[in-house]
Amino acid sequence: MKTIHFFLLLALALVAGCSAGAVGTAKPDEESGQYQSNIEYHSLQIRSRLAISDVRQRYVGDLLQVSVDLHNRWEAKLDFQYQFRFYDEDGFEVASDSRPWTPLVITGNDTATVQATAPNPSATSFKIIARD
Repeated sequence: MKTIHFFLLLALALVAGCSAGAVGTAKPDEESGQYQSNIEYHSLQIRSRLAISDVRQRYVGDLLQVSVDLHNRWEAKLDFQYQFRFYDEDGFEVASDSRPWTPLVITGNDTATVQATAPNPSATSFKIIARD
């Protein structure tokens, strides 16, 4: 049954296009149990192979700090770049273009943890952008 749900979710994700929806809140989606609203994919290959398996967030002083576990669902290594983007409570991006693209390689069926701290106190949510 879990296999059927996985393939249904994968098919829905492919139909939805390259955007992943609203800015995330560090809670898994109620139906899927995954953090799809926290990640935006810039290729169908990355979308089919990469998933967020856990999200932790806290405030350090008045800055939002996030730690995200990225899981490679594929058997082969996944070589891509990611970027954190932070948003204020109204959904506007905070300090756009201030974060570099960071290369990352995750071996097959493995998980890597990435972290970032918001550039200023107005950030209340985040998203990870992933590209080839």
